[in-house]
Amino acid sequence: MLEHEYRVCTGHYARLYVRESRFEKRDIFCYFYCGQFDWCRVVTIQTVVSGVTCLYHENLFEVDCHTFPVDAQGGYKLIYKKEEYTPPIDNGCKNGGTRLNTGCVCVDNYVTPDCSRLAHDCSEFADSSAPYGFTIHMVRPYGYNKSIEVSCTIRFAMTLILLRDERKFHGTFNRSWSEYKYTFGDSGNSVKSYWMGLEKLYILTNQPGVNFRLQVFCYRFSPIKYFNTYYNNFVIGNASTSYAMTTGLLTPGGLSGVDGMGANRSNVPFCTYDRPCSGHPNGLNGGWWYVNGLEKYALTNPFGSLHYLFSNSDLVIDVVSVALDRIQP
Repeated sequence: MLEHEYRVCTGHYARLYVRESRFEKRDIFCYFYCGQFDWCRVVTIQTVVSGVTCLYHENLFEVDCHTFPVDAQGGYKLIYKKEEYTPPIDNGCKNGGTRLNTGCVCVDNYVTPDCSRLAHDCSEFADSSAPYGFTIHMVRPYGYNKSIEVSCTIRFAMTLILLRDERKFHGTFNRSWSEYKYTFGDSGNSVKSYWMGLEKLYILTNQPGVNFRLQVFCYRFSPIKYFNTYYNNFVIGNASTSYAMTTGLLTPGGLSGVDGMGANRSNVPFCTYDRPCSGHPNGLNGGWWYVNGLEKYALTNPFGSLHYLFSNSDLVIDVVSVALDRIQP
């Protein structure tokens, strides 16, 4: 397969379904090698000393550059095949599923009785017996024709937006508008810092007929204190609205005095140092939906200044996660 038969995503990389890894002198050999096999759909190419490392991925269908994380400094280039390919059907089970007496057993994040589609979001992977932690999945939001990579909470099947562990990560969230559009950071159980990306968040929260509440989980180690805050009917707009956030009321029955995001707000724009709005962000703060009076609780603030509101007072926190929890009809 020739180079012009692939699409190129500069700076992007894939993490799932690596079937082979090879070192090559030039990246053109990665194109040729993948082109020999129907199973090879995507290649992650990283520049290394004296050549490139090529990771060959299978079972990644209907993707584009927005599907994958980006690391502008990592020397990555991702390529995927332009032509469509339909996996073979095995005894009535699609996308590599196998048939047992009770029906199809699906693989690679496919669901439905015949394994015909990817899950719409992490809620379809619910497993109350699973351990705590995070895992990477491919999903295809309802009404969207491409797959996207997301990080899910294993036990509670929520879709992770942000995670910071101040014990392990001392880096910065002071990133540009273009960086915040895409996924960056770690994922899986080794996660220290993670950002989903505004484009994915817009796609997920705008699925027809689907509603999410936003979970903010805060943890302090000494003395130990942890709590959840939930905001009903969370949604963001597209890039033309500066990914403006709309939140509903706090979920009834929860704690009081814990509103650090801004409940019952409409059209709060996302701001970065190179796309400021209403005077925010200031100094080295990260990108966020800055609500007047709640700026100090922005969860991308610099290392050492991570706070949230608890019982109407400032609480220094060590770990924070923000996730989408699908509201089941």
